[in-house]
Amino acid sequence: MGIGRADFWQRLDRRFAPDCDPQWRDAVWRETLRGVAEVERRGVASNLIAWIVLALGAYSLPHAELFILPLALRLAAMVAGRLYWNRLRRHLRDDAPIARELRGLALTVFLSGATWALVLIPVLTHPMLHPSRMLVGGGVLVGISLIVAMLGSVRRLALAFLTGFLLTLAIGLTHAPAFMGWPAMIAMLGLCMGFCAFAWANSIAHLETSVLLLENQRLRAELEGSLAHAEFLSYHDPLTGLKNRRALFDSEFADRDNQAERHVLTVDLDYFKRINDEHGHAMGDRVLIAAAQVLQEMAESMPGGPHQCVRLGGEEFVLLTSGIDRQAATSFAQSLRGRLARIPDRMEMEGAIAVTASIGIATIEPGERLEEALRRSDLAMYRAKDRGRDRIVSAAA
Repeated sequence: MGIGRADFWQRLDRRFAPDCDPQWRDAVWRETLRGVAEVERRGVASNLIAWIVLALGAYSLPHAELFILPLALRLAAMVAGRLYWNRLRRHLRDDAPIARELRGLALTVFLSGATWALVLIPVLTHPMLHPSRMLVGGGVLVGISLIVAMLGSVRRLALAFLTGFLLTLAIGLTHAPAFMGWPAMIAMLGLCMGFCAFAWANSIAHLETSVLLLENQRLRAELEGSLAHAEFLSYHDPLTGLKNRRALFDSEFADRDNQAERHVLTVDLDYFKRINDEHGHAMGDRVLIAAAQVLQEMAESMPGGPHQCVRLGGEEFVLLTSGIDRQAATSFAQSLRGRLARIPDRMEMEGAIAVTASIGIATIEPGERLEEALRRSDLAMYRAKDRGRDRIVSAAA
């Protein structure tokens, strides 16, 4: 499960979502760890200042030599902790596994707790009336309380820290005067229980923050997805995915100053209503989607370009070509008729379904508005219908 993870999930389930999925719970767990790691990163300067203050206070005490090794170990623990926290932050940032880093961090905070106890032991074993004694002892207690509060959201780490502190302190107090040993240990146990009570209560606030942050991220992603989908639908046909009429008139083909040779092919599927009536609208939709795929595939393989496929509505499509001559556009239309006729075989449709198309072709003259060229192509398509369907008719200039 990892350090503190099972306990964390139990608190999360009880308070927020008894039926939440494991992936979401894991995301909350990692987000909470990320928050704790960020607090640790921002506390580096304060840790260093606290160490300097403790060192200065210890230096002014009569038995200053007793603090040399504890302060050196405290500094080493700070460096080791910084390295492991950095590793954890990197793994969280990269969404990499963190179990190994958490195990190493548990050992590091255990040793960190032990070094805090080593700094406190000379204060308790050599009682005297000296201002610096209060400074060192009070500084240690403040540091311990802050660390426990920081680690409260990850209880195993907090308990590892307190275990290292109390175990080392208990061993060290065996050398304290009789009137100081047990009373000091009991007092420290009471203080640590108070630190834990505050940290556990504070961890709920951290958990709520993580949940709210992830919920906001999820809502933002959903909103961005909805906006992207709405923007897509504003320029695309929802059934076939082709560009729609709005996209057609916003494209470069609507630019009257475009000097490239351009053509408009209006493609209308013949007797499409019969397919809907006899085989159902679901089959009709399949035919429309297949026709759109044929248009798109052929446009992508056609030389020249750019070309654009559009569904105007119903069973009517438009293909705009650029960079090819009129003969190539007509040849493309012939190939398109053949590919459309093979749609039933391609889709392995059952029943007698025939797919044919009437196609009108118009060249966009220099300076001509796209609407006018489209109108001429449309009229040519209707002439193809009048002449028996399943044919190609070119529009007059």
